[in-house]
Amino acid sequence: MCVVVDTDTFTYFSNHHSSRHEEFQPVIEWVRNGNSKFVYGGTTYGDQLLRHKGFSDFLQEMWRDGKTSVVNRQEVDQIESVIRQQITGPRYNDHHIVAIVLISRCKLVCSIDSGLRNLIDACYSSSSGRSTIKRQLGIRKPRKPSIYSGRGSASTLSHRTSSSNCGPCCHT
Repeated sequence: MCVVVDTDTFTYFSNHHSSRHEEFQPVIEWVRNGNSKFVYGGTTYGDQLLRHKGFSDFLQEMWRDGKTSVVNRQEVDQIESVIRQQITGPRYNDHHIVAIVLISRCKLVCSIDSGLRNLIDACYSSSSGRSTIKRQLGIRKPRKPSIYSGRGSASTLSHRTSSSNCGPCCHT
């Protein structure tokens, strides 16, 4: 299973002195010790990585260990654009995360952002969101990802860990 890390948790992964680093340590160990990978891609995510050297360095370390997968930039940008046009809201600023999830068939997102949680709900639960994903993007049977926001959501790391459940990102 792959995991997408939202900007709001970058520091928790890369800074051992962060107040919430221990909350996200289970994800790091889960990826390091299993068949999982951190997945990322697209222009928006790339721009965010440029502003967060610590997390960029963390991903480089994971890449050296074979624990990352990069999805096609143009594909992420195209799907992000469609979602951004169709699903709007004042706190929705993570359309690129949903695009990465859709392309990679990722089943886990690390975030503490309620706006991203609401955007995911809108994309996967509302009729307009499902219509956009299925008809306009041609993605059949989209599966809503789980959200890891700290140790309280640690069960998301164990109930869908079989590599047969992974999207294509874990098989590259």
